[in-house]
Amino acid sequence: MSNLIRVTLISFLAYAVMSGMLAQIGILIGPISQHFGEETTIVSNQFSWLTVGILVGSVISLFIFDYVRIKTLNLLVFTAITLAIVGFYAVDLYWVNSILLGIIGTACGIALPAAAIVISRVYTPARRATMLVITDASFSLSGTFCTALVVVYLANGLHWSSGYSTVAALALVTLVLTAFSTFPEVPHEDQQTIKQELSSWPIGIYFCMLALLIYLTGQNFILIWLPNYAQQAISMSASDAGGLISNFWAGMLGGQLIAAAILIKADTRTMTLLAAILTAFSTIPLWSVNNPNYMPYLTFCWGFVTLGLLKLILSLATEMVEVPSPRLVSVLLMAATTGTAISPSLSSMLVAATAPSIALKMGTGCFLLVILLVVFAYHTASRKL
Repeated sequence: MSNLIRVTLISFLAYAVMSGMLAQIGILIGPISQHFGEETTIVSNQFSWLTVGILVGSVISLFIFDYVRIKTLNLLVFTAITLAIVGFYAVDLYWVNSILLGIIGTACGIALPAAAIVISRVYTPARRATMLVITDASFSLSGTFCTALVVVYLANGLHWSSGYSTVAALALVTLVLTAFSTFPEVPHEDQQTIKQELSSWPIGIYFCMLALLIYLTGQNFILIWLPNYAQQAISMSASDAGGLISNFWAGMLGGQLIAAAILIKADTRTMTLLAAILTAFSTIPLWSVNNPNYMPYLTFCWGFVTLGLLKLILSLATEMVEVPSPRLVSVLLMAATTGTAISPSLSSMLVAATAPSIALKMGTGCFLLVILLVVFAYHTASRKL
C-alpha cells in the first residue's frame, strides 16, 4: 500500500470516526435517558459536550498545525478517542460521560481539519472537490453502518454505549495506519499570521463559512429530533424511528458517490447550488407527511439529494484561492462544527418550549438560508474564477 493511499484512507477514517459519534445521538437519547433516569432533553443537551468539544478542537486547529506535525497530532487524538470510548463502559457514570464526550469531541475537532488539509495538499484542484466529497461519503457510510449496528445492539439489550465500540475500532485502525505513514507538512516560509490570511480572503469565502454553520445547524436539528418526532407524532416504533437515521446516511452515501463521479466533469459552483436547493425542499415532507410508511423513503431521499453539500461548499471556498492553507481549511471546518456544537443545546431548548416538529421545521428554514448564501458565494466565485 503506497503512502498516498494510506494518508487518503486515514483522512477518510477521520471522517468516519466523527460520523460514528454524531450519527448515533438521536438513537441514544432514549436508551441513555432510561439507563440513568434522566429527562430526554437533559440527555440531548449533554451531547453538547461532544459538539462543543468538536468546536474547541477546530479552534485549536487554527494554530496547532504551525507547531505540531500532523502525524504526531493524529497519534495523540486517535489514542484519546479509543480510550475515552472504553471509558463509557468501564466507568458508566452519567457525569463522567460529559468529560469523555468532551475529550472525543476535541480530538475529532483536530482530526477533521488535519484530514482535509492532507486531501487539499496531496491532490490537485481538479481532483480536490471529488476527493473531498468522497471523504463525506465515508462520513455517510460510517453513519449508515454505525446507526444500523447500534439499533441491533440496543434491540438485544446491550449496554447503551455498545454502538460506540464500532467507532473505537475505526479509531484504532486509523491509529495503526498513522504510525506507518508520512504526512505533508506546511513549510515555515509559507505560514502567515491569522490577520494576514483573513485580510487576503475574498468575500465569497465568508459566505461559504456562514453557509456551513447554518447547514450543519439545520441538519442536526432534524437528525437529533427526527426519531423522537416519528415516535410521538406518527406512532413509529423505537427501532423503526432509529432506522430513519440510518436511511438518511445510506441515501447521503449514494448521493455523494454520484456527486463525486459528476464532479470529474461538472462545475463545483453549479453542483453546490443544485445540492443546496434539493436539500432544502427535500426536508419539507419530513414534517408535513404523516404516513409512517413513507418516512424511510423520505429520509433516504433527503440524504441522497444533499450530494455531499458540506464538502461542495468547502470545495467552492478553497477554489477561491490559489493554494488553500491549513488555516483556511480549519476556519471553514470550524464554521461547520460551530453549527454542530450549538445545535443540541438550541434544539433542546426549542423542543422543551414547543414540540419536536418545530425542530424539524427550523431545520428546513436553515436550509433555505443556505440557498441564499450559496447564491451569493456562487456569484462571487463566478467573478473570481
